[in-house]
Amino acid sequence: MSLAHMVRIAFFENLQAIIVSIWVGGVSIKIGVFMWCAVLSLSQTFNLKEYRPLVPPLGILLVVFALVSVENHIELRETLHHITPLYAFVFEFLVPLLLLVAVNVRAWLDPTFPRKP
Repeated sequence: MSLAHMVRIAFFENLQAIIVSIWVGGVSIKIGVFMWCAVLSLSQTFNLKEYRPLVPPLGILLVVFALVSVENHIELRETLHHITPLYAFVFEFLVPLLLLVAVNVRAWLDPTFPRKP
């Protein structure tokens, strides 16, 4: 954000508004995708025909957990600085990698495993 404050391109004096807009849009899309995945997987876990009734309760839980997860800005900053990179590495790299390896091993060991069309 401080770099965007220093940059001046032609008639754009304040790039902060554009960068914040892109950032908020990206975060909104990310939350929406994660919420959809959570609701869909929860509905499949309980063998429900529709996933839509689960959206409001899960949305309320998401807001409640977001409000009670940290008590102040200092704790939030420390959490984001020290704990979040570990969680991000595990859940955004290791889990997908393990799933990819598991599917490839299963396809290699089981000839009846469905292949790509």
